Amino acid sequence: MPSPRAFPLLALALLAGCGTSEQAKARAERFESKATERAQQLGARLGEGVDKALQRDTYTVKVAPDLAKKGLQVSRADRIKDGRLKAGAKGVTFYAIFDERLAANAELRVLDREGREVGRAYLRLQGPKGSAKWINAPLDPHTPMEAIETVELR
Repeated sequence: MPSPRAFPLLALALLAGCGTSEQAKARAERFESKATERAQQLGARLGEGVDKALQRDTYTVKVAPDLAKKGLQVSRADRIKDGRLKAGAKGVTFYAIFDERLAANAELRVLDREGREVGRAYLRLQGPKGSAKWINAPLDPHTPMEAIETVELR
């Protein structure tokens, strides 16, 4: 399929080839300019939508002080994409860094923009000193993933 910019150029070429007036050529050039401007605006809006969607897939992370004292750091939390869970399942994955040997039960809570809890999971955190790994936390299928802003580990 030709690019959106090709249509105004084609119209201009047809008008020029038919020996039309300068007024018709000017109209075709204005049409080309407006079509190009609208295509650029659409591209910018699509880019903003992609950026927002990507931002929704990465969350702010908070680690409870007692887990942090035990040597746990979390550098990133993301939405688990389809295909890494069973069909219909939802979840969050996070990158855990173990500064000290750790074996502890933890509670993961997901919060919306207003700080309201919208989901929860219970986990067993385990890792030797100096290790790091991605940990998956399955959530209830009814959890509104698009509402999640923050992941808390307690």
